[in-house]
Amino acid sequence: MKHLIFGLLVLVAQCAAAQHCPFDGSTILLIQLDFENESFRNHFQMELVVPPYDSSVAGCQDFALPMDLKKGYVSSTPDTSFVNDLYERFSTKYDLTPNHYAFFLSHSHLACYKNDKIFQRDFRLKVSLTDLKSKVYEFAIKPKQIYSLCIGAGNWRRVQAVHLKVKKNGVFILVKK
Repeated sequence: MKHLIFGLLVLVAQCAAAQHCPFDGSTILLIQLDFENESFRNHFQMELVVPPYDSSVAGCQDFALPMDLKKGYVSSTPDTSFVNDLYERFSTKYDLTPNHYAFFLSHSHLACYKNDKIFQRDFRLKVSLTDLKSKVYEFAIKPKQIYSLCIGAGNWRRVQAVHLKVKKNGVFILVKK
């Protein structure tokens, strides 16, 4: 009987995997920018920021992720080969157009921990035209707008972009769905 139970445990262990998909812990914030004036397309800047926290919440430092407009995406993780692969796979499945921009975030950037408590980070998207006189527009990002890329969370088609429109006068507006 011992041998039978041991054999079954070995068989089950052979099928078990520690990670069920290569995207565990990866999340995406997708931004869609539509331009009424095409000349603005190459003359804007965008960054995802976390505002400063109360100093009593250690480990919750503010940070900023400036968008790499040449690549169309930026990541909070330094592993560029993983992120390049992730973007390649995501853009293939999602059929990204040139007016989509992606911020890839890890679990450690979504929340911070102190004294066994989890503090969700508040994100803001800052956008402006590169003209120095341009106003900087800020949009609050809701947690539901940041999607897990783990296949256990569902098909990537569920990912909805935060849709912004840049008017002819250079004003950025949030398009409601």
